[in-house]
Formats: sequence, structure tokens, C-alpha cells
Amino acid sequence: MGSFSDKVSVANEVSPPQPAPSPKLISKLILMTSLSRQLEALSTAASQQLGVEAQHPSLLFEKKEAAGLDRETVHKIGCTGYGQLLKLDNAFELDAKLFDETSMEVQRLLLTRDEANNLNLRIERFLVRLSPYLQQFAAQQALEWLIYKYHIHSYNAEFLIVNFLPFHESNIYGRLIGALNFKFAKSKEWCFMTEYAKKKLHIPFPILLKNALSGTHVLLSQLAGESYVENKCPILFAFLAKLLLETLNPKNPIDDSLLSKIIPVIANGIRSKIRSLRYAALMVVCQLSLSTKLTEKTLSAILKLLIMKLRPETLTESISTIIVLTQQQKVESFSSKATCKMLRRDDISSIISTICEVGKKSDLTNFYSALWSTLLEINKDSDCPERGINLFFAGTINDLNGKQASILISLLLNHLSEGAKLPHGIIEEVHPLVARFSDEFHTIRGDWKIKDAKALSTLISVCDLDSLLMIEGTSKKKEEGGESGEKMQVDVPKRINYPDAVAMARKAERTMIAQGTKEKLDGDAVKKCLKWIDKKKWEKLSWALEEMAGERKYIDGKLEEDLEDLFVELMRIGVERPTGLAVDRCRDVMSMIVVRPDMAVDMLTRQEAEGSSAKKKKTVTPTSGPSIAKYFANETDEMWNRRLILGLQVLCLTPKLDASPKLLPLLFSFIASSTTDESTENGDIIHSILQSTVTLLLRLLTTPGAYRILPSDLRMEVVVSTMRTTLSHHLLRDSLRLLTAAVKIAPSSVVSHVLSIFTFMGSGLLKKDNELTLSIMEDTLNALFHAVVTEGKKEEINSRLVSVCKIFAVSINDIPAHRRGRASHSISRAVGSSLIPIVIETFMEGFCAKWQKATGDAAKNFSRGEQEAYEEMACELVSSFPPVDQLAVLLELIVYVIRLGGDTLKKSECQSVLDRSIFDRSSHSLPRLRHYRFLILGVIVRVLCRKNIVDDSTKAEQMDGEAAQHAIRYWMAFASRSELVADKLRHLLPGSVAGQLIISILRDTKTDAKLREKALQLANVKLISDGGFSKDGEENDKHLNELATTLNGWIVPARVAEKIVLCQNAAFSLKLIAKNLRPTSDSTVLATTMEACTNTLKEWSTLDESLVGNTLLLSGELIRCHNMRATLMSAPPLMEISCAILAEILATRKAEDGDKSTPASPASSMSSQTAATPVNRRARMRQQSLCGRKLGGDTMVICALTCTQRLLDHLGRFVSSSLSTLLPLLARLAPRFGLVGGKELEAVEKGKDGKGSIEFRLQLIRKALLALDLRLVLCHAMNAAKELRGEQKCLSWILSLLSSSFPLADRSWLSKQNETLLNDLFRPLLEMRSAQRKIEMLESLVSSESEVTECFNAFASMLSETELRPLMASLVEWAGEGLEGDASLPARLRLVSIFHMANGFYSCFNTLSLVYFGRLFEMAAKTLTALNYTKAASPLYSLKKNEVDPSEVHFLILQILQFIQNCAKQTRFFSSDRWKMVVTPLVDELENSKVEGHEARCLALADTLYPALEAHSDTLGDTLQAILVKVRDGKAKLRYRCLLVMERLGLRIGEGLAPHLPLLMPYLSELMEDDNRAVEEQTERVVRVLQKKFGEDISEGFIAHTSVYHAVGLNTIRLIKATMTCEKTALDEAVSTCKSALLLIDGRRMKWSVADTIYSFGEWTKPKAIAASDVELIVTGL
Repeated sequence: MGSFSDKVSVANEVSPPQPAPSPKLISKLILMTSLSRQLEALSTAASQQLGVEAQHPSLLFEKKEAAGLDRETVHKIGCTGYGQLLKLDNAFELDAKLFDETSMEVQRLLLTRDEANNLNLRIERFLVRLSPYLQQFAAQQALEWLIYKYHIHSYNAEFLIVNFLPFHESNIYGRLIGALNFKFAKSKEWCFMTEYAKKKLHIPFPILLKNALSGTHVLLSQLAGESYVENKCPILFAFLAKLLLETLNPKNPIDDSLLSKIIPVIANGIRSKIRSLRYAALMVVCQLSLSTKLTEKTLSAILKLLIMKLRPETLTESISTIIVLTQQQKVESFSSKATCKMLRRDDISSIISTICEVGKKSDLTNFYSALWSTLLEINKDSDCPERGINLFFAGTINDLNGKQASILISLLLNHLSEGAKLPHGIIEEVHPLVARFSDEFHTIRGDWKIKDAKALSTLISVCDLDSLLMIEGTSKKKEEGGESGEKMQVDVPKRINYPDAVAMARKAERTMIAQGTKEKLDGDAVKKCLKWIDKKKWEKLSWALEEMAGERKYIDGKLEEDLEDLFVELMRIGVERPTGLAVDRCRDVMSMIVVRPDMAVDMLTRQEAEGSSAKKKKTVTPTSGPSIAKYFANETDEMWNRRLILGLQVLCLTPKLDASPKLLPLLFSFIASSTTDESTENGDIIHSILQSTVTLLLRLLTTPGAYRILPSDLRMEVVVSTMRTTLSHHLLRDSLRLLTAAVKIAPSSVVSHVLSIFTFMGSGLLKKDNELTLSIMEDTLNALFHAVVTEGKKEEINSRLVSVCKIFAVSINDIPAHRRGRASHSISRAVGSSLIPIVIETFMEGFCAKWQKATGDAAKNFSRGEQEAYEEMACELVSSFPPVDQLAVLLELIVYVIRLGGDTLKKSECQSVLDRSIFDRSSHSLPRLRHYRFLILGVIVRVLCRKNIVDDSTKAEQMDGEAAQHAIRYWMAFASRSELVADKLRHLLPGSVAGQLIISILRDTKTDAKLREKALQLANVKLISDGGFSKDGEENDKHLNELATTLNGWIVPARVAEKIVLCQNAAFSLKLIAKNLRPTSDSTVLATTMEACTNTLKEWSTLDESLVGNTLLLSGELIRCHNMRATLMSAPPLMEISCAILAEILATRKAEDGDKSTPASPASSMSSQTAATPVNRRARMRQQSLCGRKLGGDTMVICALTCTQRLLDHLGRFVSSSLSTLLPLLARLAPRFGLVGGKELEAVEKGKDGKGSIEFRLQLIRKALLALDLRLVLCHAMNAAKELRGEQKCLSWILSLLSSSFPLADRSWLSKQNETLLNDLFRPLLEMRSAQRKIEMLESLVSSESEVTECFNAFASMLSETELRPLMASLVEWAGEGLEGDASLPARLRLVSIFHMANGFYSCFNTLSLVYFGRLFEMAAKTLTALNYTKAASPLYSLKKNEVDPSEVHFLILQILQFIQNCAKQTRFFSSDRWKMVVTPLVDELENSKVEGHEARCLALADTLYPALEAHSDTLGDTLQAILVKVRDGKAKLRYRCLLVMERLGLRIGEGLAPHLPLLMPYLSELMEDDNRAVEEQTERVVRVLQKKFGEDISEGFIAHTSVYHAVGLNTIRLIKATMTCEKTALDEAVSTCKSALLLIDGRRMKWSVADTIYSFGEWTKPKAIAASDVELIVTGL
């Protein structure tokens, strides 16, 4: 399988298009897990394009909107996005062919194989290039075109899943996987995405992590790779590291399976040349070492790979990882092969120095131990890299501590004890090591004198340690005698001269140590150094520099000329790097010298060659100072880079440096050039230059010295460019600090550049957009605004803040949404609540400055989105403060709006300076001024609409106790007072005056529509709160009638938006009037209203949904409150209209669900006055409601149901003719809202409190139907039940309604409906099984039959026995026709229904039902016999596929067994004749294994046999004998199931089996040795049951029943006992044992056939196994 990074590497080719890649490369790009799955995906994608119904997947639009888009529109969208992508990355130029005009004619289905492969490759390359920009809207537009035209959602589905997986937590990823045509449920890797894809949700990281840990998932291996382009897709590495680190969390179990997935990922990362991928792999290795104990093999493999793949750019990190492994795991040595390879490298010195640097911060004891062991082991080989070994020992031995020195000396002694020789390099290093750690050596020496004195003496002699021992002894003697010993001269053995500066310096140190003293640096140290430099005495110079480092006494008081000469000379030495001198010591001394700015400029300027024709640069150098040009003329690029890096580092460390107008531009030019060249091969050098330059600039800006830095000296654009491209955390933080430091100098310039970073982050570390980068930018903004508002007077601060905010406001819309909140909170923390109003006002002015009134829909949407961004940021600015401060900010904004004034200012009014700087009225037009005020008020409303603004008042301060209670009381009182003020404003005018004003305004047609709407709203408030306009009833009725008369004219079938609103409002107000108008008042006005409602609703199919809904509610309220002739006349048409609306809504819902199985409702065939014709139906579907929804919303359903409920409650008798249409509609609506059956309806009634819900309205309608006389409902209900026979849940609602209606009906009338109900309801419903023959419908049929049975039981409970008996007899006779020989399949299927119904009937009436079961019991025996496919000659049903399913036969047998069990519980009914009738079919059922479910039926059979045997216990032995005979059947399956029955019976019968144990024992003893393991185990279970029941060990009986001799012996013993005691129990035991013995003997006797008898007359006789006859005679005699 191709790795993720392998795919991405293809996308990063910026060169012109190359020839088509090889098939091998194409195969790497495909992410399918097998070839079969690839073919399946391709075939699926192609076949779906050939479907009849076109699919319309989309990433940007909903399904319905996408269906309306044409090719040109989608192509324009894609090209727009592609154009924006080209601005972001010119690499997209290679993909232009996917978006040009010719692409509109491409049909992917019709391409040849080669063309399809080429197209697929181009698409995948483009998708990989696109992956970093997924959250950009331009990328989503481009994907929209690819989905539409190239069907990538089908052909490239899994590629899309993996390619954009790092964005799994974004909403756009959820929409993307939701648009894919991919079988998630069948995918082993991506099945966990199934539910998220259906709901188009993003995938949380814990879910992804959980499935990455699963044993069958390949997610980890898919993310491995080594050639991903780092600067294009940095988020992948962060995602990979996050996933692996969370996977290796110590809380998660880490097993071999998980390691087998992770180790290859680590290996790929370590081998990779990409720095970020290597960093991720190294992090995972460290986490792995901390989380679990690795095996030696795994640990060795990881260490070997780390050592062999050391790279210069990640050398420090790789060595640190190796050290962590040695610290956390047990590592005794490294791989010899890998270590040899490392020792032969050219950069071995860098590796050694890196180890030494890391050792300054970490404990390297374990690392050194393993390394030295490996080096000494390698030294045994003659072909070992001797130079590398010597360098390693020489480079690391100087920084050891006592413990490490002890380990090294011990390893050397072990090495010598094995007969090996020491490396030459270590021989010379042991001498100073022992001198430094003499105590440790003395301890080791004492141990090794006993352990191996020869090895110790060898080490002393080889390393010339005798002199040190002599010094030690002499010093001890002198110390004891109190004498001053003389200096001893010790000859240091000759050593190999390595060209390493560190080794040379240590040689001098060892010499001085051996001499017992060190030379002191006396006199003028500066001049001495200059002298030694002139004479090139590097050893003395190195020693002198080491002494001078950090000691100011050698520098202070010296001549400035001498110091500058020394500075230049050391600079030259540091660049040339002579042998024997360390650059670090030169830098340490140089950093102590004060450097003048001009000299610093010269030091950082590249010099021209002397005498060249080129014009030389003039350098400002004092006459007394040294000439830098003569030292650095004709220098190479390498030497120039060395000088530049060293100079920058020294200037960063020098004690004093002043800024200058030449130094600052020079430093900024370094940043610009380094940023341009950062991608070159000298990346480490460029990075060092950048880091040092930024650090130096930061120092100069914070402490500029005598020079005052001007804004013109700064070039912040180059700093921003560096931040966009850098991958270093340190450089990024220092750059942001540099921006912060520049705020005080040039705030406007800095703010503009900071915003550019927020909007476009480039391709560097900022592109990762993680918590680190966001926190860095937050700190920058915080520091920036804090610097703006902290220094200066109040007017200066305000002016500076406004100017900064205006710059910020320009780019607010460009800042990504997820960063705006973080930026807002940073600004709020820095500015404070007192100045936040100025920030918000300035931001809103920035939006209004570029605002224009939109005309088209697209422009309006764009303007609305941009305005949303500004308002959202303003709200975030306010929400950062406590609630009290928030209210203070809003109050200040309100005051500012008031200060803005009206549309025109009076002459006496003028703006303040601050207000004019924020929003200058003279420079803005009147529409912008109005919009500006509107925006600020919108922000205020938006903040106040926050639900928790008051609740947060106590949470913000974390108060408790009395303070918290006081705060809560305050805010409650505050809210109450605010509501009181609002209420007083609404009721300011007296009711009568308000009524007259409202009526006059509404009657005046010339009044503005908005004013009339406001007046109507006030009327509604009066009606709701006060119940009218006056407390006087007559006056109030007068005002209400006048208002109703006016509003009646508005109830018309309006189709204009303005009139639609008026009609809706009028309907709502008239409903309130009808509720408050007294019934005794004149009803002619409301009669007119009712007539207007009816006329309006007749055209409902072409009207607005909200208008129709309000009119329905008004009609229902009129019916409820006022009983008039007009309501009686309007009731039938209103019911028909309501039914038509419900039918249309139901059809719309079914069309949306794709449900075509349910037949159309009869409502579709209504009269033309109410049913919608195709023409006007299309017109209605085109017209939407003002709320934007089409017909079919829940609001419309509630309105129609409410009107229906009012009609049934008050005028049910007059609308009963419509019940035939209404009942099926209600039955189909109820299941859609979880209402099925009476029990569930009762639960809904108890648990629902919302009176506006659909469920509640359906419940009220059901109550209204139950309140009607059953004579009006029964006929319609039966017709509805017939219509709904194929819809189980709908039928359940109708039957539940009938079941609840029967107890409420007149019993005398109901008893006369026997035949009607039987023939028209119950029989047709019980024949559903013959009409529904699909296998998947069998379960719903069972449920439907149960509902029919419950309904029948409810009806039967209302009848007497004499009335019910003929009804039951007719049903049984009707079902008995199925047993006739020539019966049809529907007639035979009645048996299933009748026995199912009989069991339900018994469950309801118990023993009372038995009087009706006589004939049915006989049918049960015959049916059970006919269903035995092993015994019956002609079974009742044929098991052919087209006739009956075996599961249905199984169900019938179970019902018969249950029926017989129910009958057997009543001994008076279950006579011996009836038992004999069924015992044989029951036992024979043990052999009926041809029907599925036989094992389950055997358990049911045991439950049936138990009550039958309990009723007729005398037949227990015979029945057991009949069962046990079948145990000897040749089929193991049959023997096993017989034992199941025996176990079940043994558990229930218990002690009753005691007399029959002798009968059981022979059979069980045979089965104990059965060939089938399952049978043998089941026999053991039966035996355990018997042992548990009888409380004794019956194993002895098994011996007696398996051995003839034991049987005779046991019989003899029990016979003797019976003879001696003459007790009844002893006699019974003797008789039982005698019977058992006889049965055993009979079973073991040889049987004689006819041929055996004939042969017996001759000489041949049949041999006998045992003398059975003799034994039989003995037993008989006894």
C-alpha cells in the first residue's frame, strides 16, 4: 500500500509536466487495501452514473439546491476557486487542464483505460496539492467542480478520506465525507465513520484514536512516509505526531500488535530526509521509551536505525533521543555495525561535540557505558575504524564525572582481562583521567588487585600511571612530614598528533597537570595575546584566552586601540580557524570588548579586494582603529559566512552596543537576503544568521543607547516574511518580540504587519495553526495593544488607539473565524473595559467605510457575511469582561449613538475631537451614517441576547455564601424592574383610548403598512394581558366587534407579501378576539369571520403556509368558543380541507423519505374544490412561506390537527362522514411520531406537557374519537383497518382505537354486531398472512396478529358465554378448513393465525377460555402430526420456496406446543383421552429435525410435556421409555436433543424420577461412552442434574448398570438386606435392582437369528460373550 507522504511527493513537482508516470508509481498513489476493492469501487462509481435517478452530491450546497445547479454555474464556481488558489500557490498552474473550457465536455465514464488512468493521476496530484488549503473557501469551490464533473466522490472516495484526514475535526471534513459515495459500513478501515458520514459531522480525535488502536485498522501504516514536502503540508506531521503520542499514552495498553504498526512508522520517519517528519518520529520514540518496556530485539533495532541515520540538521535531537532510550531502557551496548558506520563518517567531530553539548544538560552515564562497551568490542577487530575510536575517546573523556570515570576505568580493565589491547587514543587519555579522579581510581585499584592483578598492572604500565602513583605517594609523605615538596618533572608519553583543536588544548593542560602546577597570566594580557598571535603560538594563546574568559580584570583599563586590535585579530583567527585553537574561546573574549557602531558595521560588511577596479565601499573607521579590509579582502563565501555568524554572535553578547542609522538597515538587509535564500542547501548557516540577526535587532530596539530610532529605520515587512516561512519556534518567538518592541516606534506599521500574519500565514511554522502559534500571536497582540494604551496622556492614547484600530479593522474579514475569538480576547485583556467602546466604534466605522447598499442576492449574502464577522468580533470583545463591565460597555455605546445625533446636526451641535476621529460625519454619506448607528445597536442587541449574561454575573466572580445570594437577588430584582418598565410602556394609554386609536389606524388604508402592523401588535398585547380594551363588558364587546369587523376584510386568499402578512396578523388577532368576546354578544361579526376563513381555506393549495396555518387555528378557535349556525355549515368543508392538507403533508413526507410502499390515501381523490390539481399544486410548491419552508413543516401539521380536534370535539356528529378519510390519515401520522398502540399512547398522555406538540394533538383527537358514539365510528374504522392491513404500525393505531371503544359502547347494540365484526373485521385481518408472503414481513405479521387478538379479546369481554360460543365455533370451523385434503394454501395458513390467536385468548381469559377449545384441541393433534416431516407421508405445507418459509412452520409448531401446554395446566379439561391424543405427536416431534429451529422446539417440547405428565403421572414411565428409545438413534443430533429434553424434565420433575432411575441408567451409561463429544457432555449434565436432585452419588448405579457382574452383586447385597430387615424401602430397592439387572442382562445376551438356529443343529455353535443365562438363572432364583 502506498504511504501518505508518497502520494504527496507527486503533488509538489513545480517543474513543467513530465511524461506519464510508470504503473508502479500509479499503484503507490492508490490507497485501496486490495485490488478487488479497487475494482469494486470503480465499478460502483461507473454503475451509479448509469442509474435512472441522478445523484446530486455537493460540498457547498444542500441536496435540493445542488439539484438545481447547471454545469456552467458549477464550472464558474470551480474556476473562481481555482483562480484564488493560483494566488496562494503557483504550483496549481500544473492543474489548469482540470478547469479549462474543454473539461466541461469530459465524460469520465466514457474514457479509455489509459485516458482514465491519466485523468485519475492528475486529479490525485491536484488533491494532494490542495490538501493544505482545505479550510480555504477557494479549495472548497474547486472541489465542488471536481465532484460535479469528475465524480471524485465515487472514483476517488477513499483517496479523499485519507488525503484530508488531518482536518478530521473540522466541519468541512464532515461535509466532505457526507458527500462521498463510499460504503463505509463494508470497509474494514473506515466503518467507524458510517454514522458521522450520514450526519455530516466532524470526527472527534478520541474516536479516530480508538479506531487507530483497533486490531484490524491500517490507519497508522497509511500515514507513514518519507518524501512529503515539509513546507506545503506541515499539518500532516503535527497530526501524525499527535495521533502516535496519544496512542502511546501510558493509560492505553501497549501490546505487540500495536508496536508492529508503530515501529514501521517510526522507521520511515527516522529514514526520512524531511526534518519535521524526523522530529515527529523522534518524539514518538521518546514517548515509547517512557510508556513501556521494550524487548531487547526491538530496542536494538531502534537504536541501530537512529545511529545509522544521523543527519546534520537533526543531529542534536537524534543524539538526545538515543540518550533518552539509554536512560529509560536497559541498554548494555549498541550495534557494532551501526557504530562502525558512524565512526567512519566525515563529520565525526560534529557528532562528538554535539554529545558533549548535550552532556552539559543531561546525565550521559548510561549512554557512555553502552558506547564505551561497543567501542572496546569493535577495537578487537583488526579492521576497526581506529581513527574514529580514538577521536571519540579523546573528545568525550574531558567532561566526565566521577561515576562515569569509574565506569570507563572498569571497562578498560575488563577489556584487558579478556586479553585484548587498548585503543591508542585511550592510552593517552587515561593518564589525565586518573590524575583528575585519583580517589575513584584508588577504589577500583583495590578491587582489581584481588580480582585481576595482571590486568591492573597492564593498565598502569601501558598508560604510564606509575608517575601519578609516585606523585600521590610523595604528596602523602610531604603532607605527613610537613615539608614543601619539590616539583616533579614527569615525562608524558608520546601520543598521536590529531588535528583537533580540543585535543591540542588538552595536551597543554595534561602537561601542566603532570608538572603539578599551572602558569599564571601576568602582565598585560592583551599585548601578550597579540604577541602570541603574531608568533602563531596557538597553545599559549588558547591557554591565555581560557584564562581571560569571564575575567574583566584582563580587559578593564586597557587601551581602546589595543582592545580593537585584539578584537580584529581574534575575528580573523575565528574565521581562519587555525589548528590548535578553539573558536569558542575567541568568541568569549571578544564578547567582553565594547564595540563601536561604526566598527560593528565594518565587521558585518563584506570587504572588496584591495586594488580592484570595482568601486570600494566607504567604511567609517576611526584613524586609530584597525583596518578590517586588509584582513578580510578576497575572502571566500565560506569565510564570509563564518565572519558574519561570529560577528553577529559577538555583538549579541557584547556588554554595550549603540544603534546607528547604518547598522539597523544593514541588519534588516541580512534578514531579507536570508529569508530569500533560506530554502537553499546552506539551510543551517542561513538559520544561524537569521536567529542571531533577529536577536541583535531585538536588543537594539529595546536598548538603542544614544541613538533615537526612527520609523524610517525599520523594515518590518522582512520580519513578517521571515515569520511566514520559518520553521523554528525560537526564531518565530523572537520575531514576534521584535514586532512588539517596534510598536512604540511605529505602531501603525507594526499593526498592519501583524494583521497580515493573521490573515496569511505563509508556508512556515505558523501554517500549522496549532495552540503554540495561536498563543504566540495572542501574546503579540496583547503586548502591542498594551504598549498603545499605557504611555502618554489620555488624548494621545485615544488618538493612537483609534489609528491602530482603523488599520486593524481593514483586515477583520480576512482573519479566519477560529482566530477572531482569540484575537478579540487578547485585545480585551490589553485594552480594558474602559477603552473597548472606542475599539468597537472604530471597527464598525471600518466596515461602514467600505459598505455599499447591496442590490442582488449574491451581493446581499456577501455583505451579510462580512457584517457578521465584524459583529461577531465586537461581541467577543465585550464578552471577555464580567457582566457588570459588559453592561457598562453597552451603556457607553448607547451614549455614543446619542452623541452621533440625528440625520442632520444643528448649528449649535458639533462633534468632539475623539468622535470625529472615530466617525467623521462630514466624510460619510447619510446612508452610511444610518447603517453605522444600526450596526452599533445590533451589537448591543446581540450582546444582550446572550442567554447567560445575567447568569454569569455570579459565576464570573466565583462568589459563595451571602455574597452570592445577594448578587442573585440583585439581578432578579434588576430583571423584574426592567420587565416592569417595558410593561408600563406597552400599557401607557388607557384601554378605551388605545382601542379607538388602534381601530382608526387599522381602518385607514392610507396608513403605512408597518404602522398598521405595530398597532395590531399593541392590540394583541392588550388582548393577551388585559383580555380587551375595557373592564366594562358591553364597551369591551363593542370595541372587539369593531376591531373584528375591520380585520375580517383582511382574511382573504392573499398572494402578495404585504397582504399575506396582514392576513396572518389578522387571523392571530381574530383568534384572540374570539377567545375574549362573550358568547352572549352579537355573533354576526364572527359568522362573517367563519365564512371568510372557509372561503380562504378552499384555496389552501396555492397559499402561503403560515397564512393557511393561522386561518386553520382561527377556525378552530371559532368552533371552540362560539356555537353558531355558521360553524355548523362550515364544519364539513373544514374537515375535508383539513384531511386534504394532512394527506398532502403525509405524501410530501413519504416522498422525502423515499417511502413508496404505502398506497396513496383516498384524500387524493377528493372533490376539485379541496383537492389540489397538478397545475395549482405546482404553483403552491414553488411558493414558499415567509419563514422559507415549503408545505409539510411541523407547524402546518399542528394547525391542521388542531382544527380537526376542534371539529371532532364540538361538531363530531356533523363531520362523521369524513371519518373514512380521516382515520387512515391519523393512523399513518401517529407512527411517524412514535405513537403506536394504546399503551404507548397512554405513556405519551402522561409524559407530555407541551400542548402545541403533534403528539399531544393526536392524543386529543383520539380522545375525541372515543367520545363519539361507536355506531358513527365502527364502519369507518373497519374500512380503515382493511385499507391498512399491510401497514403494521398504522393498523395497530386503528385496532387500539377500537379496543378502547368497545368498553364504552352500548352492550346490547354491540352484541348484535357479532357477524359484522367477524366477517368484516376479524376474518379479513386474520387472513393477512396469505396476502403478505415476503419473508421480511413475517415478524410484522406476528405483531399485527397480536394486535388483532387484543382487539378481539376486548370485544369478547363485552359478550356473554352464549354469545361468544357461536363466534368462537365459527372461527374454529373457518380455520379447520385448512386440514382438509384439498385445502388451498390460504386456508392452511389460517391454522397459524388461529393457534396464535388462541394463545392470546388464553392469556386474557385463562381457564374461562377452555370451554371453547374442545374442537381446537383435536385440530392441534392433527396439525402437529401433519407438520412432522419425518413421520407424515404428506406434510401440511410444502417447504418449497414459493409456498411457505420454514420459519413459519417453526412458528406454528411453537404455537401448538404453547396451546397444548396451556390446556395441560387444567387437569379437568386435559383428560387422559386428550393426553393420549397428543402424546405420540409430541414424542415424535423429537425426530422432526427437517424444520429449522428444532433445538429450540425441543426445549419448548419439554415445557409442554411437564404439565401433561404432572396431570397424568402414571404415564411418566411409558413416556420416558418412548423418549429414551429415540436416544439409540443413529444421528448424534437427535440423541443430543433428546438429552436436552431429559435435562429439562429432570430439572422440573425432580424426585418424581426416582422410581424410573433403573430405566434411565442403561441408556445414560451407554451415552456416557458416545462417540460424539457433545452428546457425552450433555449426558454428564443430565447425570449432574440427577445427582443434585436426589442428593446422593449415583455413580455406583452406573457401575452396576454397565457391568453384569456388578449388577448381580449389587442385587444380591440388596436382596440379603431386604430378607434380613423386611422393610418396605429395602424390598423396593431389591425389586428395582433386580429389574435393572435383568434389563442389562437382556441387553448383553447374544441374539439368535434364524440362520444361527439352523447352524446350531450342526457342529457350529455361537460363542457367548458372557455366561448370561447362568447369571439370569441365579438372579431369577434369588
